[in-house]
Amino acid sequence: MNQRYAGFGVRFVATLIDGILLLVISYPVYYLFSIPYTLLGWFILLNSHFISTTSPHLSDVIILFMYMGLALLPALGLVYSYFVLYQKKYGQTIGKKIMKIKVVTYDDRTPTKSDFFRREIIGKFLSAIILGIGYLQVIWNPKKQALHDKCAKTYVVYTGNRQKKLSKLQLFIIIVFSWICVISAYLLTWSK
Repeated sequence: MNQRYAGFGVRFVATLIDGILLLVISYPVYYLFSIPYTLLGWFILLNSHFISTTSPHLSDVIILFMYMGLALLPALGLVYSYFVLYQKKYGQTIGKKIMKIKVVTYDDRTPTKSDFFRREIIGKFLSAIILGIGYLQVIWNPKKQALHDKCAKTYVVYTGNRQKKLSKLQLFIIIVFSWICVISAYLLTWSK
């Protein structure tokens, strides 16, 4: 393969861009769906043993949280659609396109939908549950592969002829903007 492997920094920034985009899109979807499911859960809780006893039964509380959890399904569907279906159709996420990187297989072809599923869903879940070490493998791996790349037999490479590095100021601005978005979402969630 004559392409250059993308390192941790550029991949991190692409992930931040994708994360902000998904946060902006999925948060309203989750919020929209959480209202009816939460109300339905509370209705069931209030019309069960809660009225006749001083405290709800554990099963009633579990039902409430199940209904609240159902609201996550559309948001998770958006995540799947973006990282698997969109990436398969267009070859890159928006963050990867901005950073001029893409995912390719070992034989230098565009990954299939099942390759993207193994990489984006299964592989990234595995990378996350081992305290993020799966993501950090990019730093010391000679081919800049993370655990999720190895799961799907993929590399992340630059799309252009030259490798463009971000300045420290650009990286700082992106990180600060990302934290502002995360804190804003947190405050919107818990301000009620």
